[in-house]
Amino acid sequence: MNHYKTTVMIKNEAWLDQIEKMLNELDLEFDVATNNQFDSKSDHILVDHEVVSPRDFRRPHQSNEVTVLLEEENFREARAWMDAGATSIFIFPKEVDRLQQRLSELKNQFENRRELMRGTEGGNEIWSFYSAKGGSGKSTLATIVSQSLAIHNEKKVLLIDMNSQFGGLESMFGLEGGRNYQQLEVVLDELTPDHIMNVSYPTKSGVHVLLGPADPVRAAELLDNLLPKTIQVAKSYFDYVILDLPSGFSEVSYVGLSEATKVFYVLSPESPAIRAFKQSKPIFESFALKSGKNFHVILNRDSSKNELQAKDVEKIIEEPIYTKISSHFSGIQPYINMGEPYFTKKKGRAANKVSREVSHFVLSVTKEE
Repeated sequence: MNHYKTTVMIKNEAWLDQIEKMLNELDLEFDVATNNQFDSKSDHILVDHEVVSPRDFRRPHQSNEVTVLLEEENFREARAWMDAGATSIFIFPKEVDRLQQRLSELKNQFENRRELMRGTEGGNEIWSFYSAKGGSGKSTLATIVSQSLAIHNEKKVLLIDMNSQFGGLESMFGLEGGRNYQQLEVVLDELTPDHIMNVSYPTKSGVHVLLGPADPVRAAELLDNLLPKTIQVAKSYFDYVILDLPSGFSEVSYVGLSEATKVFYVLSPESPAIRAFKQSKPIFESFALKSGKNFHVILNRDSSKNELQAKDVEKIIEEPIYTKISSHFSGIQPYINMGEPYFTKKKGRAANKVSREVSHFVLSVTKEE
């Protein structure tokens, strides 16, 4: 992966001149195709809607981005292109400035990814965040932990949204879904970290986020070996692979739990959540998913106002609480809603009590490794 290659499919000569000028100014390698035949190894396809229809367009397996140029706003045509695999749509030449900015962003993402790929081999750490009861806050904690590892520990981190049916992590990072791990199925036999990087999203915090299809029908169609293979390949490169598992117990959650080097069960101090934990505990033990060294309970939303305190919860579940994270919804709500990172620099002050406690928790766990 030495060059970022764009294939340009544009019929309008005036448009083609403008696009070629932009690509040359950005020092981006490109070739020009006049029909629906193009290099399958192109990283980026830039297509004029007059060259091929959405119905006839076939997105190449390797392509990370497909940018479509429309002459005027047309919701139906734009929707058809999105269904065909378009990742960006611009009204051209009206939005020429936005297109140029997007091309510059793609170049920067590629260069950052290439630099990242030059790093050392992965650290083989896989941390799974799980709760049998929904609404525990595990996705939020998985997000903050990932960002702390990337910023404070300067590690290469991949966060995978294992909730293939409905997703959720895209909102945590302010992402618009499009790329997801289902697209890796076509290259599964020769899957490499580079393929994973191509469909994951780089974020401001340095964490790479790999989303699921977020569609129940498409989730049911996932190949059985897709997620295990993806996790195994990812851990060969990334220092930490963080898995945000769906609630309940399914094949997907079993994969995430069995692949983990550490399992963090996120528990809130309330009766329904505690009951779900007690019901899931025998399952963990029968499938050999729980051991003292790799299984830790995080008590989330801890508060002196709670009826059940940590010592009470420990007695009920007959498990030690590894760490407590305070209840401070007003402090983290803006970050959840806006998709902004909880940390911005290594030595900066934590934005709120929750992120501060999570960063201390991360420091404690990494010291034990």
